[in-house]
Amino acid sequence: MDEHTPSEMFDNAFDPSYLARLESLDDPASAAPAELAGPWEVVALGQAEFGVFRGWESPESGDLPHCIFDDPHLARLAAAMLPALSREPAFRLRADPTLEGYPVERHGEVCGRTRIWDHDLMQALSLAHELAQQPEALAKLLEAAGPTALELVGKRLARGIK
Repeated sequence: MDEHTPSEMFDNAFDPSYLARLESLDDPASAAPAELAGPWEVVALGQAEFGVFRGWESPESGDLPHCIFDDPHLARLAAAMLPALSREPAFRLRADPTLEGYPVERHGEVCGRTRIWDHDLMQALSLAHELAQQPEALAKLLEAAGPTALELVGKRLARGIK
C-alpha cells in the first residue's frame, strides 16, 4: 500500500474511485469504539419489531439497524449497552493471586480483590461503571425497566441516596 492518504489522491470525496479506495484501507484501532459509540435510538419497524439505529440513521433512508428485537424493552437495553461496550473495560483481574485473592485493578491500580477468578464480574462491573457515567445510556436502561420499576426506583431515590 502506498503512503498517500485518500484525500491526496482524488479531487472529490464523493468520487466512486475515492470511496473504493477508502474501502481498501485498514481502520485505525479507534474505529471499533467509534462504531459502537452511538447515539442509539430505538425505532419501531412494524407492529412486532424494534430496530436499534444510530441517531442519524433511519429505515426510511435505507439504513439497516445494528440489531432488531421483538420486544421494545430489549431494544432499549441494547441501545443503552452499545455505548458502554465501545470502551475498554474499566476493571480487570490480575493473573497473580495473593493470599487475599485476585487483585482487581482499575486504570492500572489495585482497587479491590475477589476470592475466585471472576471474569464475568469484571465485565459486569465495567458495564455498570460505564452506564453510571453516561446519563443517556442510564436513562435508556431505566426506560427499558418499565413503569413499575421506575416507580419503585423513584420511591427509593426519594428516601435519599445512602
